[in-house]
Amino acid sequence: MHLRLSPIPESIMSAVCQFPDLDSAVLTAQEIIQYGVPIARVELLNKDQMDISIKYSKLENLESLPTLFYEFHGSEISNKESIDVVEEISKNNNGSDFKWAVNIEERNKMWKARHNAYYSVKAQGDDVRVYATDVCVPISNIVECIKFAENELQGTGLKAPMVGTAYVSPEPGKAPFIRLGDTVSNNQPLLIIEAMKVMNTINAPKGGKVVFIGFEDGQPVEFEQLLVIIE
Repeated sequence: MHLRLSPIPESIMSAVCQFPDLDSAVLTAQEIIQYGVPIARVELLNKDQMDISIKYSKLENLESLPTLFYEFHGSEISNKESIDVVEEISKNNNGSDFKWAVNIEERNKMWKARHNAYYSVKAQGDDVRVYATDVCVPISNIVECIKFAENELQGTGLKAPMVGTAYVSPEPGKAPFIRLGDTVSNNQPLLIIEAMKVMNTINAPKGGKVVFIGFEDGQPVEFEQLLVIIE
């Protein structure tokens, strides 16, 4: 067995940068790697995961936007050089000003929120299932890969198209439209949302198996709240 020891870097600096859209964030990460910037970590959370993480980990001064988490290791001089390049790349892609974790407590809180992403999603409901996987693609294809994954995810989940009150059945006392594990067909009624005294039937965007129901009968729902996942 071989044991390799590495010294603690002289300087460790962490920051987050938010972007108006996913493409800009992914392109920034791609360019950082292609430029060969010696960055210790760069990780991406999309806007949906940021929304969940902000609430779960009680993050402050951040919005539900695609976000890159950066960490720099090295000397103060080398870190400054890397930060200058990364800030320029980020701003060229419409990134926000960096929000810095100025001490070890803030840095640990920031990265804990990132690493708790799995648990934050699990906490969305008792029946939530989380799938984790890895992919390996050429750096030149990373934008295409992330966009494909995002489009696939958007196609599996039904989000609330309006603010209102959700109902599981057409009338009180009637059988619910769907139950967990049901197989549904395209355009099949899934629920009703009452908004401004109008009953709006929400239909399935595709056929498949219902693997997640994110609301209860009579529960208020927010715009774009995840209601149903169909696989």
